[in-house]
Amino acid sequence: MAARPEILIAEDNPADVRLIQEALCVLDPPPNTHIARDGEEAIRFLSRSEPFTTVPRPNLVFLDYHLPKTDPSGVLAFIKNDPEFRNVAVIVFTTSNMPELIHEAYVLGANCCLSKPSDLDDFLHTVQAAAQFWLNSPLFSGIA
Repeated sequence: MAARPEILIAEDNPADVRLIQEALCVLDPPPNTHIARDGEEAIRFLSRSEPFTTVPRPNLVFLDYHLPKTDPSGVLAFIKNDPEFRNVAVIVFTTSNMPELIHEAYVLGANCCLSKPSDLDDFLHTVQAAAQFWLNSPLFSGIA
């Protein structure tokens, strides 16, 4: 049996967190999901600071680009500038379609930028397709 992927969802909207988790639970194998509700918490999770000292390294990160407390670009820069996390795929998931935001995310190392669909079925499908693509990518899967 394949190892269960570890996915960090860095998202402050509880409804979006729940939808992302629901979308991911149909994957085979279903991933373990971890939640960071703001940018500071995401960095504490990734750096395994209190209270996250025993958490696993994520294989994939869904990053809302409008997180409170720490500029999400700082979270993305933290991930992509740390050798331990460079091969962790980061999906920037945002409600914005601003070209400058998308450009910034790619410059900082985002693997893809996706707009959050307003339609429920489209939202679920987008999350599932993105997760399946990046978790199965030989460069980013990191799954034993």
